[in-house]
Amino acid sequence: MANSIGRFLIKEGFISDAQLVQARINQKQNSGKLEDSLVSLGFLSSEQVQKILHPIPSIPITISNTGLSEAFLIDLLKLHTKKQALLPCFKSRINYVFHLAL
Repeated sequence: MANSIGRFLIKEGFISDAQLVQARINQKQNSGKLEDSLVSLGFLSSEQVQKILHPIPSIPITISNTGLSEAFLIDLLKLHTKKQALLPCFKSRINYVFHLAL
């Protein structure tokens, strides 16, 4: 795992080969994680490590950006329209429009 993290960090330009070698030596001496060695040596900040290894996914702006199929979304909407009394009115070019039945 540490090898793949190190290769990823080099490939993405966060650290150099020499920094990875130095961090691995530090890691072995201290029996810790590679990312902890990179931080303790000052090659990366703890904030950078968090953002790199645990990125927050972006919020999809359109339905197509969700990666969900239109058929799945239609089925999901049908299920919830029965539970919430939502009445589908029409589909515009990019959105489904619903009215709440009162």
